[in-house]
Amino acid sequence: MKGYITRGRSGGTWYLRVELSRSNNGKRRQRRETVRGTKADAQHRLRDLLREVEGGGYIGSDGQTIAEMAKRWLATKEHRVAAKTYTFYASHVRLYIVPAFGSLRAESLRPSHVEAALAAWARGNRNDRERGMLSSRSVSHLFSTLRTFLRWSVKMGLVVRNAADAVDPPRFERKEMRVLDAAGVARLLRAAHGSELQTIVAVAVGTGLRRGELLALRWSDINLDARRLTVRRSLETVKGVTRTKAPKTARSARTIALPRFVVGALREELRHRDELRRALGMKQTEDGWVFLRGDGAPWEPGAFSLSFARFVKRAKLPHIRFHDLRHSFGTLALASGVDLQTVSRALGHESTSITSRIYLHAVETLQDDAAARIDALLGNAVTSALATPVSPAKLVESVPQRCHVPSSRMKNARRFARSVVAPTGIEPVYRGPGRSR
Repeated sequence: MKGYITRGRSGGTWYLRVELSRSNNGKRRQRRETVRGTKADAQHRLRDLLREVEGGGYIGSDGQTIAEMAKRWLATKEHRVAAKTYTFYASHVRLYIVPAFGSLRAESLRPSHVEAALAAWARGNRNDRERGMLSSRSVSHLFSTLRTFLRWSVKMGLVVRNAADAVDPPRFERKEMRVLDAAGVARLLRAAHGSELQTIVAVAVGTGLRRGELLALRWSDINLDARRLTVRRSLETVKGVTRTKAPKTARSARTIALPRFVVGALREELRHRDELRRALGMKQTEDGWVFLRGDGAPWEPGAFSLSFARFVKRAKLPHIRFHDLRHSFGTLALASGVDLQTVSRALGHESTSITSRIYLHAVETLQDDAAARIDALLGNAVTSALATPVSPAKLVESVPQRCHVPSSRMKNARRFARSVVAPTGIEPVYRGPGRSR
C-alpha cells in the first residue's frame, strides 16, 4: 500500500494521497486529504490512513459527497421505517443536512464540521418557511438524524468513523409533563359531558392509549363482556393522506384490561350510536370505528388534536395536551399501587426503564410510600430498641425465623439421590438393591 505527501502552495498545507485497490472495472482509486499544520502532522495522519486502508476499515466512497450518500441512505430507509419517520428524515436531509454538508466529500467530514453546523442551526433562521429560529429540541432532532445517517455510512463501509459520535449532543429543555389528579379528571369529564369528545376522553384516561391507537379502534377490537381491549393498529396522516399502520413498536400491539368506568362509557357510546343509526335509517355494522366526529365521519389525527385544544380553551380549563391524558393514566396507576411492570405493558413501552424514566416523579413517590410502610412495621420496635438497651441474656427470647423448613421426607433425600432417575410417569423410578435395570 502506497501513500504520498505533497507540499501545498500555501504554508502549512499538505496534500495526502493513498492508493486503494482498483475498482471492479479496473479503474484506479485513491483517497485524498488535505492537512494543515507541520510536516510531522501530515506524516502522522498519513500513517493513520495507511493503517485504516490496510486493516480493511476503509472501503472507499468513490469520491461520493454527503449529498449523494444521504440520497442512498434515504432510499434504504423508505420501506424500512414508518412513512411519518421517513418524511421526518427526508425533510431534515433536504432542508438542513445537504445545505450544510452536501458538497463535502464523505471521507472529509470531521467533528469540527458537525460542531459548526450545530452552531449555525441554533442561531440561524429556519429553512421550512416558518418564522423564527429553530428550537433547541429541533436542533437535537437534526443531530439525531445526522448521527443515524452517519452510523449507516460506517456500517456500509463508506466512511471510517462517525464524525457525530465525537460531538456532544445538543441539550434542550423538555416540555413539562402535565398530569391530572382525580379531581382534575372529574372536572375534565364534566366539561366534556354531552360532546363528541366525552367517550374518547374517558377511555384515554382509563387506558393510557396513544392518540393514533384510540382513533384507529374498531368495535371488533373490544370485548365489553370480558373487559378487554386489543391494540392492533394506529392512525396517522402523512402528506395529507390519513391511513392506518402497525402500532409504534412490537410491544405496542397489546391487550389490556378495562376499568369498569371505561366499559360503562363504551356501552353508552355503543347505545347512542345504535340509536343514531336507527333514527337516520342507516345500516347497522359490527366493525365500525369506535370514535367518530359529531357528523359521523372518522377523525383525522391533526383535526382531533385541534378540536381538543379548542375544547380546553372554550371550557376555560388549565392548559393540557391530549397526550397528557396518557401521562395522567401512568401516574395515577403507579400512585394507586399498580406495579411498574404492569403499567409499562399497559402503556406499550419497550421496557420498564422507559417507563421509570418518564414517570420518575411517580416512582419516587412509590419509594417514599415503601419507606413509610417499612417505618410503620419496624419504626416503633427499632426506636424502642435504640432508646432502651437490652441485656444479652434476653436476646435469646427472639430468634430468626426459618423461612423454608424442609419436610421430614426431604431430610434423607441425599441418601437416595443416586438411586433416583428421571421419571417415566408420575412416580420416580427407584433403582435400589434387588431391582432389575
